[in-house]
Order: sequence, then structure tokens, then C-alpha cells
Amino acid sequence: YEVRVEACTVLGCSSSDWSSVLTLEAPPAGQPAPLLDLTSDPPTGLRTSFLLTWSPPAQLNGRILHYEVYRRQSALDTDKTGTATVVYKNISTSFKDGGLQPYTAYQYQVWAVNSAGYASSPWVSGRTGPAPPQGVGVPVVLDVSATSAVVGISPPAQPNGIVSLFRVFSVDQNNRTLRAHPINRHSMVCVLTRSTGWESRLAPVISRGPVRELHTLAAPPADQRPPRLITLTSRSVQVEWNEPVAPNGVIDSCELHLRSSCPPPPQPIPSACTEGPTEICFFGKKWSYNVTGLQPYSTYELSVACFNNMGSTASNWTAVSTLSEPPQYVSPFSVDSNLTVIWLDWTGTFSLNSYLKEYTVTESQLRVYTGFYSYLHIPRTSQKTLSFQVTCITDSGSASTPTIRYSPATGLGPLEPVDGDKQGVSIPATPVYSELWFILLFALLGLFLLAILIGLLLKRALRKNPSARERPPLVMLQKTRKAGGDMYM
Repeated sequence: YEVRVEACTVLGCSSSDWSSVLTLEAPPAGQPAPLLDLTSDPPTGLRTSFLLTWSPPAQLNGRILHYEVYRRQSALDTDKTGTATVVYKNISTSFKDGGLQPYTAYQYQVWAVNSAGYASSPWVSGRTGPAPPQGVGVPVVLDVSATSAVVGISPPAQPNGIVSLFRVFSVDQNNRTLRAHPINRHSMVCVLTRSTGWESRLAPVISRGPVRELHTLAAPPADQRPPRLITLTSRSVQVEWNEPVAPNGVIDSCELHLRSSCPPPPQPIPSACTEGPTEICFFGKKWSYNVTGLQPYSTYELSVACFNNMGSTASNWTAVSTLSEPPQYVSPFSVDSNLTVIWLDWTGTFSLNSYLKEYTVTESQLRVYTGFYSYLHIPRTSQKTLSFQVTCITDSGSASTPTIRYSPATGLGPLEPVDGDKQGVSIPATPVYSELWFILLFALLGLFLLAILIGLLLKRALRKNPSARERPPLVMLQKTRKAGGDMYM
């Protein structure tokens, strides 16, 4: 603190200079608990280290000489709390405590020490991460059948975590490791899936058990993996596959199944979809096949079935979508009418083969419709012959129908042929000045400007100002009498 003396009289006051005084130290107070961050231990890579960080006391009450960190085992793992030991003594406010036991609960406390005493934080708890169990016993073979062996196991001496699953591994004559599936905590079935005799070594986790030789019978194959895609075009797909993971004998042949699937590739307006029948497109001993004759921009599913002398197994279906192509003209569209409406329908006219951008319908080279639907209704206003043409535009190109002439009185006329070079290629858009909306817009704009001009002319004619005088007004002469007669002045 700083103090000074002030002396005052009736005429004023005078103060001395400030003088500093330092109070004695007292033990610190308000030491917060440390924060625990579980980290990996570099030598082992296991999460068996804690990084502790803490803040200084709320009230220092002097100069902090050092911090002390105490550690003890929590009562969660033992019947009683362990004895606290000092694991850190330094001025830094962080400390990494490594080399701890796996899956063990610890408690930590921080002391802040000055010359007058110390302040301790509350105890904070943390648990280290799990580690591989240790001390796994040798399995005991309880029973052996044609396709399985039952073994009994006991819990490990040091679980180093919560043991939720036991596995038994076996090695066949090709030195391939097979994994068994557990039944419960103390016994499990090891499924043997080879048709020939094999030498098995049953072992949970890392302990090795005695060697036994078993001979199993043939069985239908199992665990057939789906075919894998190699190449893909708009009309074909090449796939390959492997034999089943568990052949259970000698694979005699394989089949490749094909079907069209749902949903189809996206379109602006979804269409109804029906899953196609399953077809066998290949049968033999090859491990790859090129499927041809597919439709562009379509979704198919493929599955493989492999056979041995005891049966077969089929894989799950794998979906593929063929690539896109320009659209194709298939058949003419239909035109019909009644007393008030003319309607067009081009539902089956095109094979899209790609994502649809729009349909356009022109009548005498004037565009009357643009959209995604495959039908159009037009009001019937006259008996003249109309010339319709429909164009399909997709991401891959466009295609147009021949021009169809239709008279409401006589019906359809002959088709006008379309140049074959225009099929499946991009067609330039109709000029904007020939669009129906463009013509109507400029017609309305012209009428609006004409109405404004006529209004200005009428306003000027009805409110015409009088003409200005070209000479001053006449002044009436005054009449006077004089001798000799009348006289005007």
C-alpha cells in the first residue's frame, strides 16, 4: 500500500510524499481444479497419459514459489482410495503425467505454495483409455462336429477395459485365418468352411492353443461378393467378380444375373417405374463379362451366383447407370381435335437417352410451347391447316420430329421428312423476334404508344389558346360641333 500525511489549518492543507508499505504474505486462496486431457503415450501409443492444466489461485496473497500435483487411485476400481503421492513440483501451470495403467481411474489435486503456506484445489477424477487384454488363458476344446468346433475360454487376468467380445481364430491348410463368432462370454462356435481337411490352431486374441486336425464335408458356397464395375458405356457394362469367400468345395460355374431397377435416373418430371424381370446374361467359368444391348441413361442391377456340387450362393445386387446419348426420334406424335381444342401427344415419340432440358413445339416456325410435359392443348380458333413440329432437347443433344400438317376439318396430312443429319444433334433456337410472346408484347407496346399520341393531340386541339392581336384596338372618335357643320376629332 501507499500512505501519506496531510496537515490542515484554517488557511489550507499540506500533504507529504507517498510512502510505500508491503504487508506480510498469507497463504494463497481459491486454487481452481486442474483440467484433465487424456492423450496418447508416445512409447506405446495407448491413451494412458493425462495432460493437466490449471490456473493460478484467485488470491495469490504473495509470490507463488511453485505448484505441486498430487495423484492417487480412485475408489472406483478398488475398495478404498489410494495414497496420494507428489508427481510434479515446479512453477509451470501444466504437467503431463504418462506411463499410467490402462483403464484405471485416477484423481489429481493441485497445490499452490508461497512462503506463508499453500492452497489446494478440489480432487478431479479421470480414467485412462483401454488397452489389449493380458493373460488370456488357453482355450479348451469342448466339442467337434462336421462343420464347427466348440471351445471354452476364461476371462483374461488383466482385462485392461470392458471385455465385450471374445474371438477364436483358426488357420486352415492354406495359412488363411478364419474368425469365429462368439456365442456368449465363456464359449463360442468356430465355423469351419473348407471342404478339405485343415489344421486349426484355436486361439483367443493372442494366446495359442493346441493344434488339432479336422476334416469337414462339402457344403453349398457362401458369402459371394457383388460384381465390380470395370468399364461403362451408354450401351454396355463390363464387370468382374471373385469366387465366394467360402467356396466350401470346388466352384463349377457362375451365373451373371441382370435386371432393370428403380428408381430410374433423374428427370424433371418423374415417371412411373416397374422393376424388370431377372435375366441370366452369362453362364460359365469366367470371372468377368461384358454385358451389351443395354439402354442409355438407364439403371440396372447385377448379381453373381456361383455353384459347386452341393448348391449355390448369390451375391447382393449392385446398381449401375449407363452413360448418356443424344435423344432419338422413334415415332410420330398424335394430333386430334374437337370443336374447341386441338391436342398433341408425343409420349412415345422420343427416346430421351439423357436428362431432359425441355420440349419445344412450333407451329409454322413459331414456338407455341416450351416445357417438360409430353402433351399440349391448343384452343381451336379456325379451320386453317396447322404445321406442328416437336423438338426434344437434353443434356447430350436434341432431336426433332417431321413436320405434321393437321387440318381440323380433314385431319392429318402427309409427313414432311426431316434431314437425317439433324437427328441427335443440337438445333439452334428459334429467333426471339419470331416468338409469339415477342410479337404480342410489341403489339401491345405499339398500341400503348399510339394511345398516348392520340391523347396528346386531342388535348392540344381542345385547349387551343386564342390568337394574339396583330394591331391595336380601334378608338372611337369624339363628335364636336363647329360652325359650318359637324366635325370628328
